Amino acid sequence: MLKINNTFNCKVLLNCFFIINLITILGFFNSSWLSLIAWIIFFMCIYSANITLKRSRWTIIIFATILSIGVKGIIKTPYIEEGSNVFIGGNFENSIFKKKLPTAVFNHLNEDFIKKFPNNISAPSSYLFDNAVSKIRNRSAESRLIKSIDWDNRFALQLSAFNNTKYNAFGDQQPKRDLLPFFVKYTFPNEFKEKNSKLCWKGQAYLELDEIKNIFHKEKKCIFIEEYFHEKKNTFTVWFIETGLSPNLAVSFIPPKVIFFKNLLNKYLIFFLATLICLVAYENFKKFNILFFSFSFGISFMIMYFYQPIILQRFLLFEGGNDGLLYVHFAHMIVDGIIQKDYLEAFRGGENAYDLMPFYRYFWTFNYILYDESPWIIFFTLTFLPLVLYNIAKNLLGQSWALFLMFCWFFLPLFEAFGFYHFYYVKLAVRGFAEPLSNLFFFTAIALIINSYKTNASLISNEKIIYFFFGLTLSIALGLRANILPAFLITVFYLFIVLLKSKSYKSIFFLGAGLGLSLIMPIHNFVFTKKFIPLTIAAYKDWNLGASPSEYFMLIVSFLKFNIDFNLLKKITSHINGEIKLYEIWYHISIFVSLYVSFSKKSDRMIKLISWLAVSMLSLILFYHVGGRYSYLTWTLCLFVLSYWLKNNVYTFLLKMRKKNAT
Repeated sequence: MLKINNTFNCKVLLNCFFIINLITILGFFNSSWLSLIAWIIFFMCIYSANITLKRSRWTIIIFATILSIGVKGIIKTPYIEEGSNVFIGGNFENSIFKKKLPTAVFNHLNEDFIKKFPNNISAPSSYLFDNAVSKIRNRSAESRLIKSIDWDNRFALQLSAFNNTKYNAFGDQQPKRDLLPFFVKYTFPNEFKEKNSKLCWKGQAYLELDEIKNIFHKEKKCIFIEEYFHEKKNTFTVWFIETGLSPNLAVSFIPPKVIFFKNLLNKYLIFFLATLICLVAYENFKKFNILFFSFSFGISFMIMYFYQPIILQRFLLFEGGNDGLLYVHFAHMIVDGIIQKDYLEAFRGGENAYDLMPFYRYFWTFNYILYDESPWIIFFTLTFLPLVLYNIAKNLLGQSWALFLMFCWFFLPLFEAFGFYHFYYVKLAVRGFAEPLSNLFFFTAIALIINSYKTNASLISNEKIIYFFFGLTLSIALGLRANILPAFLITVFYLFIVLLKSKSYKSIFFLGAGLGLSLIMPIHNFVFTKKFIPLTIAAYKDWNLGASPSEYFMLIVSFLKFNIDFNLLKKITSHINGEIKLYEIWYHISIFVSLYVSFSKKSDRMIKLISWLAVSMLSLILFYHVGGRYSYLTWTLCLFVLSYWLKNNVYTFLLKMRKKNAT
């Protein structure tokens, strides 16, 4: 055994070290399905098992990591250079496409564009090739460097420009982003000049020889690229175009056998090593946790496919007019800033003062760095959220009640009015909204606090790093959804009071360190606006505010003066009625119960905390428009409190009456 204690601090450090090992093996910008499977196995291990402390196992992990580095260094294969972008044509004299594209390619694209989109509202890009995320590491003069080519539709190409707000057309405007014309250029170096190298495609292609050669394939056909290498440049270059009038493209490449087997060996050996170290690093697996995790991932995948079938192409086309499109657009702006080494612009993240939720764009940036254009962050969010909710419910209500609630979460929309329904979260996630991830982090913070309380009722632990995670998860949740501020403040205040009473100053330091992440928001806003804006400017917009605090004050004053302002009264009551209807009895009951539990001396400390959180979030209803997805956190907190009250009061009362009648 390693000479270290089996402590929380130790486990955190080992998990962090292991993650570094896993990223080293899988690499950045790995968008393959195998990468997703490897990461899912890793997360399943974290949820279902304990990280090992055995010296022999860590020897295997380190050896496998070194082996993967060696394999990547030894089994090297040449890159293919790809240059791609969305094409916007029309009468633009300064169009970079007109200046830089081969004349035959431009004329074909432009003529079809004018025919297909006569009422175009978009302007051409200022750059010839779109910047792929992988340019952060593998510098390319065009879009990116790739090892293989195999795609049969536009989304499988994973062209980030499809999610650029520059091309977001509304209503009858043209062109629609799912119909945008595009071009792809591939340049093959001399290493691919062998007899067996075949390029296969369906659709329109232009080959760069001494002159541009037009080759159209109605059905997918192949050519041997050895015959088409440029004699002077000793490269083979081909352009593929999809104009809106030309057939949809499908392209694949069969490299020389040696390169093919090297790529195959590299791909599957890396996956094998990544899977191996996951299974070696963890032990004492819990069968229920494995099954629950697998089920949560599986059902999330199926529902996501139902809403967005193109997820099978490892890509999402976010709908126009929604926040999701802006988040990913900002993420690509951040990437562009990193590529250009303009780190201040990257930090700006598309806005001088945050309007959209601050942190979600950075999460998407992190997703792209790890997984390229594959939206794996959504899978992880949707998989873990039910697990965290189950953990909270189990600790508060017991396993039977927790299982019932999770059955309702997945299958029975009994509590869908409380936002307690997996389908809703999947729909929000695939549309690119930040609420699922924000709620995941907030509920994770609550779960950590409850678990700590269950271990030690005083909430005081020698494992100081746990308080860092309290603060970190709360900060992330706030940065992802600023309207949770009341619950954030209540939780932080509660933790500080507990720690101050016990004079646990080191714990306060760690908690503060985690909370420090939230300072990014006011710092960012001040750097770019020279104004103090604590969170986002959205809080100050009239359309978000249904009734201001000053209006409530004025109404109270009018009552005291016996001169009631009925117009103001109507405005306030209309606003509240818009958030909670009179006939929505379930809401009124849950509000009453939350208020009752928050002041009840008989209530458990943790359920009281949750009731305070629920009441604090309910207070927003008085002022802001917080219905729909904005209220899911609020009502789920209320549901936990209501369930606790039903179990410990109503259900207990009924059992007593049953026993009394039986007697």
